[in-house]
Amino acid sequence: VNNRVELLYLLGAISQLNDDNRQAIRYFTEGIEIASDSKDSNRYINPEELARAYVSRSDLEYQVRSYEVCEFDLRNAIAIMEELDDDDLVTNFDILINAHEKLGRLLISLNRDEEGEKHLMDATSLSVYGADGR
Repeated sequence: VNNRVELLYLLGAISQLNDDNRQAIRYFTEGIEIASDSKDSNRYINPEELARAYVSRSDLEYQVRSYEVCEFDLRNAIAIMEELDDDDLVTNFDILINAHEKLGRLLISLNRDEEGEKHLMDATSLSVYGADGR
């Protein structure tokens, strides 16, 4: 399962670099679906990659102005990473920081300033203090 999901994420990233955003969204979506289904059955063992895929797909959804899906993806990425953080299993806080920053900017652009500022503050706190700063 891991190899197939990682391949789909790589194909998504390549498609994104080639400005084929629709194909990239399809690859990321397929990888996310496989990883999510596998996560439910405890077969998928790299949740950080799943979170990274949500963040990558959110970039594409933002570009096509699908803001609700973008917000959904960023919230999923944050939830996955915070669950890992609760268990001291995060190896790459940049994913969590990036998701908070993007969600904060998205929410502010949607005139949800208070909620957006909270996510930007979370990102800043994580950047400066790491997990201990929250």
